[in-house]
Amino acid sequence: MNVVTGMHRSGTSFICQVLNSLGADFGESEKLFRADKFNAKGYYENIDFVDVNNKMVLGLGTDFANWQKESNSKPLIRMFRNIISGKFKYLFQPSLNKINSRADSLSEKMDLLGQEYFDLWVKDPRFCLTLRSWRKFTSVNKVVFCFRNPSGVAFSLKKREHLPLSVGYSFWNYHTLNFFRELPPGTKVLLVNFDYFFHEQHQEEAFRRIGRFVGLDEDDKRIAELPSILDIRLWNKQKALPDMPAKSEAAYKALLSLYSNSESATMFDEGLREFSLLREL
Repeated sequence: MNVVTGMHRSGTSFICQVLNSLGADFGESEKLFRADKFNAKGYYENIDFVDVNNKMVLGLGTDFANWQKESNSKPLIRMFRNIISGKFKYLFQPSLNKINSRADSLSEKMDLLGQEYFDLWVKDPRFCLTLRSWRKFTSVNKVVFCFRNPSGVAFSLKKREHLPLSVGYSFWNYHTLNFFRELPPGTKVLLVNFDYFFHEQHQEEAFRRIGRFVGLDEDDKRIAELPSILDIRLWNKQKALPDMPAKSEAAYKALLSLYSNSESATMFDEGLREFSLLREL
């Protein structure tokens, strides 16, 4: 299977839309979370994969029936569902050891899903935390990792989920750094800078980068048509703030450098300073 992941609010749904327009198959539409006011064109998240990832992150007893997205509900209703679903445990940032220890109990389902989606694409921000376990029990061919300025993520979470900026930054660190700490050797990875799709000087290359990753020729007309699907409402411009935590700032700078120097995990080795820094932060 092929995976799209990255911290929440980092453009993963948009990148799935781009990949889909280039021919990437995300499986049966009935298996995907429905669109809502926060993601009018859909999340591209498969409920079976989200269910397995939830059980690894939140506990094996997590009931998926209580996890259905309720973005159109009133805040109090959403808060109540977050409590009964156990979603609040996510904010306590379960350790990777605890997450991976639960995978053995889910190995059979992971293997079956991997076979069913062998040539297909799946997306979930929680793959940042569970990818090593998926690689242990099934085949992962390609990975697309999306990132953006952590200030933009923190402000988006504050606006949507009413979370303090400090929690947003911490959650960004949790997903971003653990992805690189857990990245299995030999995984082919494409880094995607979501912010670059909204900068004129970077936009064309950002789209071409994805085209190359999926094997398209540079002159394929589908790549040239990609900017037409870009929804400016997906991006809220947010400058880096002077109070950005030092760890977030260091990780973001390392990501920018890594992005500019490589396109795939074949260049992610211990000799590359930025990759080493991301693993050690």
